[in-house]
Amino acid sequence: MMFSGNLVKDAIEHLGPEYLGASVGVDTVDLSLTEGAASIRGLSVGNPEGFEGSHAMRLGEAKVVLDPSEISDTLVIIEQILVDGADVAAIARGRQTNFEKLLENITENSGGATTSETEAASGPKLKFNSSRTGLTSPMPKPPWLRICWG
Repeated sequence: MMFSGNLVKDAIEHLGPEYLGASVGVDTVDLSLTEGAASIRGLSVGNPEGFEGSHAMRLGEAKVVLDPSEISDTLVIIEQILVDGADVAAIARGRQTNFEKLLENITENSGGATTSETEAASGPKLKFNSSRTGLTSPMPKPPWLRICWG
C-alpha cells in the first residue's frame, strides 16, 4: 500500500511542524493493512524555537505490529512496538527542556486538548534497539547524572 504510506508521510510532514512548532521529516512510511503492520523510517524532529542543536529526536525505524484478526471498530491488539536507531537529544534551557516545549506547543496548537492518564496494563512489547540519548544544559551536571550517564 505504497499510496497510503505516501499519504501518511505527507500528513506527518505537514501537520507535525504545525503542531510541534519544529521541523519534521520522514524518509518513508510503509503500511501493510492485511498483515497489520506499519513502519516509519527516517523520522526526524527538530528543536523548537529557542533551543539549539540539529534535532530533538531521530528514529531509524519505528514499527507497530497489530493482530489483524482482532481489529474492529472498538478493539486493536498491538503485538509489538519496535523503535530502532533512536537518537534523542534532550536540551535544557533554564527550567524547560526542548521536549517540554514541544509538548507545550502541541497543547497550544491543538486548542488546549490534552490526553487523560490511563492505567498501564500488560500490553505490547516495546523494544528500543541501537538507541542513543544525550542531555545538553548550560548548567553543570549534578553528581547523580554523572553516575547514571557517565
